[in-house]
Amino acid sequence: MRRARSGLGVVLLSQYFHPEVGATQTRARELARAFARAGHRVTVICEVPNHPHGVIPPEYRGKRFVWETLDGYRVLRVWVAASPVKTFRTRLAFYLSYMVMATLAAFRRLGPVDLVVATSPPLPVAMAGWALSALRRARFVMDVRDLWPDAAVALGELSRPWMIRAAARVERFLYRRALLIPAVTRGFLDAIA
Repeated sequence: MRRARSGLGVVLLSQYFHPEVGATQTRARELARAFARAGHRVTVICEVPNHPHGVIPPEYRGKRFVWETLDGYRVLRVWVAASPVKTFRTRLAFYLSYMVMATLAAFRRLGPVDLVVATSPPLPVAMAGWALSALRRARFVMDVRDLWPDAAVALGELSRPWMIRAAARVERFLYRRALLIPAVTRGFLDAIA
């Protein structure tokens, strides 16, 4: 006889997460806690710690996937191409490695997945979230904390016009596929609409 499931199977994707320090990490951790306190089965998929210095601690080096338990939810830390040198190429490798590894996590022991929440930016996190939701036939929520590619352009991380256009197309694609798009400001919601 099978036991009845309680709550939703929630997967939260956030490239940055505790024990790293910052607003993104704090919001993601509080969101995971809130889902867990509400009775949902929560799995956070994040990078191995390395922010802001780009150095992976020895206990995480050489590991593609590391499972941990924190505050009543599971954390799956994935390998990323971290680098202490911040250039366009190293950042691209960093973001894309997270996207690929987080998507591959769809094939790990996540259990039933009903809802995938992806915190963006960076945009590859949302891309991984959408891919994971499609692979697991789950609903997709794109949690917008800043507008991409606008933020990347303002920070000087993205300057090639064709790349800006491509990122804007991907962003619109993801917005159209999201069941819900929470945003931190009314201005962001207006820009998304």
